[in-house]
Amino acid sequence: MTTPHTTAAPLPRMTEEAGVRFGIAVGTLVLAYLLTGLTDLGRIDTALAAIIVGGIAAAALSPLVAPLLGLVSWAFYTGFVEHDFGQLSFAGADLARLLAFVALTAVIAHGVRQAVRPEVSRRG
Repeated sequence: MTTPHTTAAPLPRMTEEAGVRFGIAVGTLVLAYLLTGLTDLGRIDTALAAIIVGGIAAAALSPLVAPLLGLVSWAFYTGFVEHDFGQLSFAGADLARLLAFVALTAVIAHGVRQAVRPEVSRRG
């Protein structure tokens, strides 16, 4: 008697997990900050690089989670570029930067998402 062979359903990739994708995005941000530190970029250039890298990395995240990457990026910037030893500050300028990091990261992520995965209605 022959028994039919059943094939197991393929397991989902690890990168399909939201937490893993968020961790990869944060790791990408850390790498960007390390590289900007090694190249001795100024504060403004470092902020721009972090926002751009964060926005591109956040494109792989849910639109609701992407702004959190901007928050993490702001915390790294405020703690290690603006201030020393990871000290966070919520002074007026820091809060303005927080808003800028979160908003610009979300906007760039949305733009990258649209460019990479256009909606069906835009295809014609």
